[in-house]
Amino acid sequence: MSDVNTQSQAILALKGRSDQLPYLIDRLRVETDVMLREDLTFVLVSLGAIAIPPLIALLRDTDSQVRHHAAHVLGKIGASESVEALIACLEDPDVTVITKAALALGQIGDPQAIPALIARFDHPDLSLQTMLDSVLIGFDVAALPHLHTALGDVRPVMRERSAEVLGNIAADESLPYLSAAIGDPIDAVRFAAAMALVQMGAVTILRDHREDSDPRVQALIRRVIR
Repeated sequence: MSDVNTQSQAILALKGRSDQLPYLIDRLRVETDVMLREDLTFVLVSLGAIAIPPLIALLRDTDSQVRHHAAHVLGKIGASESVEALIACLEDPDVTVITKAALALGQIGDPQAIPALIARFDHPDLSLQTMLDSVLIGFDVAALPHLHTALGDVRPVMRERSAEVLGNIAADESLPYLSAAIGDPIDAVRFAAAMALVQMGAVTILRDHREDSDPRVQALIRRVIR
């Protein structure tokens, strides 16, 4: 039997052993093997609420990998007690930690995280933006008031990204907001709003915008409205 398999069995034998929590947390900090980290995750999740405080402490570790692993486990535990600490991780200097924290917040599903998730629309990393889309779509209608507010943000990227997510949630309550966004001065925002309306099947709203100054918006509208 390989050494990794032996270690795996030893870790898994600690499932439910709250007396081994300090060891498990210390091991999570230093473990580099992916399979063994997942074993540690499984065992820490089995301990539930008792594991949350030391895991939250790891979110402040100087090593970004440790912060990443801690966010991963907290998301698996799925307890609202971690939400505030995970929201703080959305400002982490390491984008992989931010992305993992966003995923964990989506797994927990506490709506108090929604404004902080939307606030990261201004981050340039594409993998993070994909994760934010997925997480916010998962919140469904709970995210709508915050996304509607973001459509009025002074920063174009916030308006553009909000329109994109609203198109994927596809709730009728968003139609007036997206209709107004068709008049935005920024081409990318108008295109995102037009695409969202097309996704929602609300193409008649676009009828008066077939001569938009942005060729992309023109082409999109003319494709769906004859």
